[in-house]
Order: sequence, then C-alpha cells, then structure tokens
Amino acid sequence: MNLRKFAMGSGALFVARASVAVILLALNVLLARHMPIAQVGIYLFLFNLGAVVGTLVNLGVGTAAIRFIAEARERGQHGLARAITIKALLTSLSLFAGAVGLAILAAALGGAELVGGRLHGHVYLAIAWSAAIGIRLAIFDLLVAYEREFEAAVSSGLLAAVLTLAPLLVFAGLGMPITLELALQVSLAAAVLSAMQSVWRLFARLPRGEDDELVAAFSPMQFFTVGIPAAFSRLLSGRRKELLLVVLGLVLSAADLAILGMANQAVAVIAMPIVAINNAILPHIPRANVSTSFSENLRRIRSAWALGIAPIVFIGVATVLLAEPLVRFAFNPQYEAVTPVLTILVVGRIASVLAGPTSQVLMMTGRQWLASALSLIEVVPLVALGLVLGRLYGAAGGAAAFTLTVLFSSVVLTVAIRRSAGVYVY
Repeated sequence: MNLRKFAMGSGALFVARASVAVILLALNVLLARHMPIAQVGIYLFLFNLGAVVGTLVNLGVGTAAIRFIAEARERGQHGLARAITIKALLTSLSLFAGAVGLAILAAALGGAELVGGRLHGHVYLAIAWSAAIGIRLAIFDLLVAYEREFEAAVSSGLLAAVLTLAPLLVFAGLGMPITLELALQVSLAAAVLSAMQSVWRLFARLPRGEDDELVAAFSPMQFFTVGIPAAFSRLLSGRRKELLLVVLGLVLSAADLAILGMANQAVAVIAMPIVAINNAILPHIPRANVSTSFSENLRRIRSAWALGIAPIVFIGVATVLLAEPLVRFAFNPQYEAVTPVLTILVVGRIASVLAGPTSQVLMMTGRQWLASALSLIEVVPLVALGLVLGRLYGAAGGAAAFTLTVLFSSVVLTVAIRRSAGVYVY
C-alpha cells in the first residue's frame, strides 16, 4: 500500500465528500429558513429513508464487487475485473427494478394508506427517490473498486447535491415560496439525473483486458454470499444515524425529526476526513488479505486510517465549544435544541473513529457472516434505545441512543477482530 498515493486519492475524495456534506448542510439551512419546521422534518425523514432503503435493497452487491474486483486486479486479471463490474451493475439494476415494481404494486393494493401516515402522502415519490439514491450508491462502490475515489464522490453525491441546492437558491432569490412539494420534486429530479450520469461515468472508465475462462465461471450469485451479510453490516456501521432517524419516525414528531436531521448533517461535515479515508481503504483490505503479509499491510492501513483521526477530534471539540453560537447564526429559535443533540452525536462519532476500520476489515477479508451477526446484535440496542429514549427525551434521546450503541459496538467489534484475525485495528 503506497501511503503517498493513498493520501492523494483519499484527499481528493475528502474534497468531494466534504463538498457534498457542506452543500447538504446549506440545503438544510435554506429549507429551515423557508419552510415550517414540521415540513423540514418530513423532508429529512424521506431523505434518510431513501439512503437506508437504497443501501438495503442493493443487498451489498457493490460491497462484494469491491472485494472481488480488487482481488482480480491484484492478480492482474483485468478482463475478469471488467466482467465482474458489468455483472455487478446489471445485478444492482435488476434488484432496484424488482423492488420498485413490488413497492408500486403494494402501494396500489392499499399499502399507500398503511404507510401514508409516516410518508405523509408521498409514497410514490419516496419509492422513486429511494431507487435513484440506491443506484448512485451502487455506482459509487464500483468506482471505488478501481480507486477512482474522486469520480465516485462526484458522480454519486456531489452532482445530486448541486442539482438540488442550485434551483432552490434560484427560487429563493426570485422571492418564490419554497414548499415541501417543490423541494421533494427538485430532489427527485436531481437524484435521477445524477444516477444516469453515474452509470455513464462507470462505463466510460471500465478497464480493458482479455477475457479468460474465469469470466464465464464467475456467477452473480457470488455477490450475495458476500453482499447480503455485508449489506446488513454496512447499513448498521455506515448508516446508523440514517437508520435511527427512520426508526424514530415512529415515535418522534416531525419537528424533532428536523432537529435530529440537522444535527446529523452537521456531524456528517465533521466526519468527512474519516469517511473519505474509509472509502479509499476498502479495496486495499482485500488486496492486503491475498498478499503474503496481511499483518504488515494492515499496519499501513491503520496508519492511513489515523490520517483522519486528528482533524475529526479537533473539529469535533471545536464544534462542541462553538455549537450554541453556530446554531443561533444558522437557524431560527425553533432549532435551539440542535445544540445538545449535536454535542451528543459528536461524542459518538469520535468514539467510532477511534475504534478503527472494524466492520470494513471483517467484510473485506471473508468474515462477512461474522460482521453480519455482530451487526444484528448491534441493531437490538440501537432500535430499543432509540424507541425508548426517543419517546422520553425526543431528539436528544435519539442522539444518546446512537452514541451508546456506537460505544457498545466498537468494543464488540474490536474483540471479535482480535479473536478471529489475531490483529488490532484501532
């Protein structure tokens, strides 16, 4: 693992992902200033629902593809890597097409009335939005597999964020009202356009290589042996805040969802250094696993992870100290409760960073079923604490549930990796 090359690649990814996080935070501030707080909560609920459903419906195909593509490239089998990429894309598109069809059928048969109370009458829009977000996430994984981190971030998130914020800024500049319906329609159009651009970007960057007998032997079913357990693990390790917000939609008011969603997005900005490094190291873990010295290469991976720790701790502490004036500057008095919620979430984020790339190591080294089992254990306190504390203390209770779950899971994953692989990752 070339740390200099890695630092440049993860740095480019950081710039792109940080830009996405900042733009989305600016979008949230814009909505908070032009829409009632309850409508902002509905928007954020649907946005997080799309991220959760998009991650889950893909069944981890993208994560599995990263492993298989990285291993094929390490062995010089570029034709196989190309074939795996195409099969992964087609498998993902098939999954999303099937999920959309089933969801539309269920809604038409009366499911829309059953979930309409929580989707607030936007059932069909939520279906389309989730599919578009999911396709973007799948393309992101495939581009990361070829270590094209910056292109992955631009295609999967930056373009969609810009296409969402820019039209709404124009509407606001012209003095036109920004309604929930308008915000949802603009967001859906941006998600669809960015998903189409992501597919084009992937095909434009596919590597050349001679096919061999391994191409025909590789079955898409292999994606699911790694992907299904990885999907649950990734959902809980990388989408915990989004999943928690969706679960809390059962007990929190729309206003509390807006408070929690705003704090979540602020923490996303803080966490960008480690998110960029996390995405960049994924293809290096399976390559290290098939090399002659996994332990030695893992030390380099830990060093790469450490690049993101110092800025997160510094920014996190600064955010906690300056949270109150920052919240007052950005939002109206209805959002004062963001300050304690943000503080609690920052503590959880710092704890997860110090734990190291725990679930990533399990998923990328053939221990995906262990990662999945640990993730299922993790979901119990996340949901249980979220529902109990959320009902008692609102958005602050939901944030506390996230932080407590992170502390618990970090200890469990560290012990599991030490016992199964004989290495430390923190």
